[in-house]
Amino acid sequence: MYQHYIPEGLKNIKQVSAGMEHTLVLKNDGSIIGFGMVPFIVPNFFSNEASQSQETGTFTISGFISPDIAGITKSNNAKENFDVELVELKRKMITGQDGYFKFFNVPRNLEGYTIKVTNSCYFERDIPNIIINNTSVELGTIEEPIFMWGGDFYRDNVINMQDLIILAKVLNVDSSDEKYSYVYDLNRDKVIDMKDVFIIARHFCDAREDYGIFGE
Repeated sequence: MYQHYIPEGLKNIKQVSAGMEHTLVLKNDGSIIGFGMVPFIVPNFFSNEASQSQETGTFTISGFISPDIAGITKSNNAKENFDVELVELKRKMITGQDGYFKFFNVPRNLEGYTIKVTNSCYFERDIPNIIINNTSVELGTIEEPIFMWGGDFYRDNVINMQDLIILAKVLNVDSSDEKYSYVYDLNRDKVIDMKDVFIIARHFCDAREDYGIFGE
């Protein structure tokens, strides 16, 4: 009986809660509008990416990439500059210092998308069958990222003696030497040494197909 003010053009309503002197309306985008004896707008505390995505029909695909190396941090930049491609939409980006990537405005796709991750001397990795229905997708976390295996200097999709021979030619070279290349400095500590050899040894004799299916 005291609802003297009702805003014009009120639409896209999901839910209504009515009181004696005011009414609260939850809209499809997650915002809340209140009206009654005096007009007021409730701050959009409840707006979120999921509700907005459901209205627009687009979502996000995000995740974390990391070399399979123990003890790496943001400071040595080992997680950045991985190329990430959303194959079906032909979109590309590179990871930041924490290995994070995020594609926005991804349409629904029940047949599935593929994420392709590449970097020099790392096995290329495909993450297929990413189904986008009514929610966004995050691939891994900062604690459990998509791991990449490094050391394929010969580029034959297997880590073996040929790669060790190539690395041996620049062993004990640091960033002040013209022979230095960050490609061989797998842990990005500005020196190519036995630590990089141990990184190769971690997946010695492994091939690209040994990655397996992410998440299983």
